[in-house]
Amino acid sequence: MAPLTMHPNRMDASDLAEMLDFSEVAMRLHGFFNTLK
Repeated sequence: MAPLTMHPNRMDASDLAEMLDFSEVAMRLHGFFNTLK
């Protein structure tokens, strides 16, 4: 999770894109590890 304490009342597009990228990577890794089992 991004450190929201740094700027609590605003979230810029780069933060949002970073979180979306992270969640996509996490989902891909999750699927990849499931195929290994």
